[in-house]
Amino acid sequence: MYDESTHTFTYNKLAQISDRFAFDVQQYNYRNGILVRKQLEDTAKFDLSENQDFEVYRECVAQSITNTAFIDRMKAYCDYKEADTLASRCVANQMARKYPELQIYYDSLGADKIRALSYQESKLKEEYSFVTKSANIEHRVNMAFSSGTRIPKIEIKEKHIYRIIMQTFVVVSYIIL
Repeated sequence: MYDESTHTFTYNKLAQISDRFAFDVQQYNYRNGILVRKQLEDTAKFDLSENQDFEVYRECVAQSITNTAFIDRMKAYCDYKEADTLASRCVANQMARKYPELQIYYDSLGADKIRALSYQESKLKEEYSFVTKSANIEHRVNMAFSSGTRIPKIEIKEKHIYRIIMQTFVVVSYIIL
């Protein structure tokens, strides 16, 4: 340190102690950081192999610039939805915004049913329409009848409930055949 009154340099013991302390703290943090990283890698719950931000960016860009067939998109969407990483969630959300039918099919049918139908769009549409019509039938029956009450046949016919139910069953049998 420079002393202006005597115009000489003086030795500052406090600066040396402060520098040494800062070096020791950095060295301690570095060693403990390596130990923490090894422990995280050993648990296999964290992927520390590469830069996560870059991986998310790369996956999103790759998915947005490729033009794939419906089967490939649906398969990739199911895989991304089942994976539990930041990159997969980002890509799945991006795909759902670009192709909303993927999310509709996944939410209503589930991944196992989609796999069973071989990711084919025509089969998925057919199954989705069956599921939605079945839900509509169930809703109509629940609206027509209250749970636990008995209604005579004559009353059912008078209220035209019978006609509504028969039309519904005809639609269901047509869908199944």
